Amino acid sequence: MLDDDELARIGPIFWWSWRPGIKPLKALMVGGSLCLAALCIIGIGLLTLLPGPSAAGNPPGSLVLILLGLAMLAYPALLALWGYQDLIIELSQHKKRATLIGRIVGLRATLRRQARPGILPRGSTPWYGVALLPTGSGPQHVPHYRPLTLSVSEEVYRSAEKGMQVEVTYSPHLYYVYSLAPVDG
Repeated sequence: MLDDDELARIGPIFWWSWRPGIKPLKALMVGGSLCLAALCIIGIGLLTLLPGPSAAGNPPGSLVLILLGLAMLAYPALLALWGYQDLIIELSQHKKRATLIGRIVGLRATLRRQARPGILPRGSTPWYGVALLPTGSGPQHVPHYRPLTLSVSEEVYRSAEKGMQVEVTYSPHLYYVYSLAPVDG
C-alpha cells in the first residue's frame, strides 16, 4: 500500500484529460461528425459574406460565425485524428500498442445517478478511472513525474487496488485500455 509521504511526493492527481479513453472507432465517428458541424458553421459564415438578397451586409455576424466554427473545429479534428491513428493500430499494427508497468496510486468512479427525462439525460453513465505511476523499465518506458490517468471498465475498476503493480496495454493516442493485469513481484 501507499503511505501518506509517498502520496505527497507524487503530488495531486489530475483526473481530467484531453485523451478521453474511448474506443478508436467511436472517437473517429464523434470527432468526424463534430468537425462536419463546425465546417457547416464556417460555411454559413462564409455564405453570409457573399452579396445577395439574404443576410449580406452583416460582416460582424459573419465573422462571429466563422470564428465560432474555427474554435469548434480544433478539438474534434484532433479527436478524429487520434481515432483514425488508433484504429489503424488496432486493426493491423498490434505491436504499436503502448504497454506500461506501473503502480496504482488512485481510483475514482462517478456513480450512476438517477436518469432524468429528456433528450439528453445528464449523468446517467458511470465512469471509472485508474491513476498509474509508471515504474517499469521496458523499451517504451518514459519516466512520468505525474500519475497517468486512464479510463477503465467497471470490472477492471472493481479488481484494482491502490498500491497494486499492474501492466496496462492501451492505445497510444486516445488512451483506451485494452488490458490491465496484475504483475507478480
